[in-house]
Amino acid sequence: MSAIRLLVLGAVRMHGRAHGYQVRNDLEYWGAHEWSNAKPGSIYHALKQMAKQG
Repeated sequence: MSAIRLLVLGAVRMHGRAHGYQVRNDLEYWGAHEWSNAKPGSIYHALKQMAKQG
């Protein structure tokens, strides 16, 4: 599992349900955007894949 997916999973777990904008804000608040290089497209892709997998 990639670091982006783990970060997205953490944000979703924290909020119960989350959309890409909220996840991006969480990553910035946590400072993870500095080392993870998470782009908005990769966040939405991770959310989409996780929703597909259940």
